[in-house]
Amino acid sequence: MMNSSKKAYFPLMFSPFASQLGSAIYVLGLNWLLVRVTGNTKLLGLIEGLGGLAFLLGDFLVGLLVDQYNRKKVFDMDRYHFSINVLSRWLLRK
Repeated sequence: MMNSSKKAYFPLMFSPFASQLGSAIYVLGLNWLLVRVTGNTKLLGLIEGLGGLAFLLGDFLVGLLVDQYNRKKVFDMDRYHFSINVLSRWLLRK
């Protein structure tokens, strides 16, 4: 009985690893493409540094919002703003 339950949980435990591996390979490919197209590694460093800084600041902001307000409402507002952003970009593109 114990052996079959271990087999049942393997895909569940392996999926985050596979997802992170895929994301890492994707980012590596984008970085490689950026350096190959521009020939400038300084630009890659600038983009990665600013992206990391924006991610860090966003984490602090979202952490404050989630601590002060209902998590479900924060998530709903995020999805609402995302949807409006996508719709407006689609309309402006036409």
